Amino acid sequence: MEPSDTNKNTDLATAMGFPELPKDEQDKLFEEIGGVVLESTLTRFIAELDDTDVPEFEKMLDAHTAEDSMQELFTKYPRLVELFNEEIEAMHKEAAAILGETA
Repeated sequence: MEPSDTNKNTDLATAMGFPELPKDEQDKLFEEIGGVVLESTLTRFIAELDDTDVPEFEKMLDAHTAEDSMQELFTKYPRLVELFNEEIEAMHKEAAAILGETA
C-alpha cells in the first residue's frame, strides 16, 4: 500500500524538513499522517457501501484495528487499496502545493 513513486515521498519529506527532526518526532508525525490518510480512506469507503453492508464492514474493522490486520481488510476489500492510494496522492499534492513544489 505504498505510493507508486517512493522518490516523491523522499523529496516531499526532505522539503518538509523531516530529516532534521529527531527520530521519535518523525515516527509520531508519520503515524499522525498515516492515521489521517487511513481515516479519509475508510470514510470514503463506507460512503460507497450499501447501507446493508456497513454493519458487517464496521464489525470487521473493529476486529482489524492493528496495522498487521489492516492488510487483511485491504485483501478482502481491494477498493480500499485504490482509495488509500488516492488519499496518499491527494496528501502529496496538498503538501506540495503548500510548500510551493510540484506533486
